[in-house]
Amino acid sequence: MTAGTPRKKVGRGYERDLDAGPFRPMTDSFDLHLRAERKSPKTIRVYVDAVLWFAAAYVIPAGLSDWSEVKARHVQQWVTTLLADYSDSYANNQFRALQQFFKWYATEDPDEPRPNAMANLRPPKIGDKLVPVISDDELNALLARAQGLTGVRRPQSSAIPQLLLGLKVSGVISCLASVHRVNRVPFGPFDGKSAF
Repeated sequence: MTAGTPRKKVGRGYERDLDAGPFRPMTDSFDLHLRAERKSPKTIRVYVDAVLWFAAAYVIPAGLSDWSEVKARHVQQWVTTLLADYSDSYANNQFRALQQFFKWYATEDPDEPRPNAMANLRPPKIGDKLVPVISDDELNALLARAQGLTGVRRPQSSAIPQLLLGLKVSGVISCLASVHRVNRVPFGPFDGKSAF
C-alpha cells in the first residue's frame, strides 16, 4: 500500500507484499506454534499473512528492525491505513490476527518476557452493513409479471410465495404488522432469481 504504486488485483482482493525480511524468522516461529496447536490451515494462512503484510508494508518502511520496537501506535496507524482502503470487518480480522501474534510473541520465551504491543488495544468497530432493498417499482413489476401467469406456466405462478420465502421473516412480519405505513423489506440480488 505504498502511495502511487498501482495494486495488482488478485481474486477478490489485491496482491500484498509479504516480504518481511528480518521479521520473517519470528513469523516462521509463530507459524510453527500455530501448526503445533493444530489450527486449521486457513487460520494459519490468515494469521501469518497478516503478520507478514504488517511487517512488509508498515514496520520495515517505518524504519523498525525488530518486533520489540513495535508499539501500540504502530498497530493503530496500520489499522487506520487498512480502514481507509478496506472494509471494517477486514480491518477487524487483520487486527485480531496481529493480536494473536503479539500475544504469542510476548510469552514465546518464558525466560525472556517481551512487551505485548497490543495489550491495551481494542479492535476497530464493525459498522452496520446496508442490505439492498427492493424498490416499489421493482416490486410492482414483479407483481405485474406474476399476475398473468396461469395454466401451463404453473411453476412460475408461484412467484409470490417464492418472493415471500426469499424475504427476511422479520421484514414480512413488520410489513403485515404496520398496514398504515410503507415499509421497505430487504431483498438481495439472489432472492428473486428462482421466481422466474
